[in-house]
Amino acid sequence: RITDRTIWALAEQVKKGDFVPSGFEVSFSAIDNLKAMKIRLSEDEELLLKGRIDRLDLCEDEKHVYVKIIDYKSGSTAFDLVALYHGLQLQLVLYLNAAMELEQRAHPDKNVLPAGIFYYNIKDPIVDCVEEESEEALNRRLLKQLRMNGLASADPEILKRLDKGLEEKGVSSNSIPVSINKSGGLSKTSSAVDEEHFELVSGYVKHKIQEIGQLSLIH
Repeated sequence: RITDRTIWALAEQVKKGDFVPSGFEVSFSAIDNLKAMKIRLSEDEELLLKGRIDRLDLCEDEKHVYVKIIDYKSGSTAFDLVALYHGLQLQLVLYLNAAMELEQRAHPDKNVLPAGIFYYNIKDPIVDCVEEESEEALNRRLLKQLRMNGLASADPEILKRLDKGLEEKGVSSNSIPVSINKSGGLSKTSSAVDEEHFELVSGYVKHKIQEIGQLSLIH
């Protein structure tokens, strides 16, 4: 039952945007020679990272490649910038760094940009019964319960590619943690940042991994 619900929800989320799943279980290791995965600890030591991205979604146009990372979780994991700050939740940003570098190699003539990093929690939620509710309305409520959590790009054009419904004012996405207020801007509850802040988060994660690696050498 949970598997059926998961497949249905993931398919509905894909339908709502322009992104296409490009890779599953995408591995990266030292053999890929990625700058993002080489962390200098000292003049003589270097930390080489490896990992596996559950799902990589891409959206392309003539000048850009937009990258979206999705990690599947069986528990209730939620993206938390405070946890990231303390070095407890570095995975998604690390995966994004690796994926963007790989895509830049594959598309040297295009600008590769972050679209979002998300967790999808695998579950089969229970919602309250509403008398005479249509199946369509019920499905919308279920999808909202199964909405991914994470961090999206605040760029309006990228948001529309993530969820076409975000072209309208006063709407809330059932796919990503973003809402548009009645004036057409991002709501205060939206989890979204601009490209500059994505770069800041990316740089901080590299710094934090370096700090952790250097502490491990001391101990």
